[in-house]
Amino acid sequence: MSESHELTPEDSKHLERLEEELWREETRFDSRRMEAVIGSGFLRVWSISRVYRRDDTLAVSRET
Repeated sequence: MSESHELTPEDSKHLERLEEELWREETRFDSRRMEAVIGSGFLRVWSISRVYRRDDTLAVSRET
């Protein structure tokens, strides 16, 4: 028997807000917040052959 994995509209909005935190400077460079938001299996794919794992993403500094 399969489970439904459909998101509710509230879940979708919540995920959108979390993703937007990765873009905004005030939250993107808050290391405590990013450690809380970015899961251990996090992968960010930018383009072909460019994959950033959680540690790579957390290591980005404001000066980069």
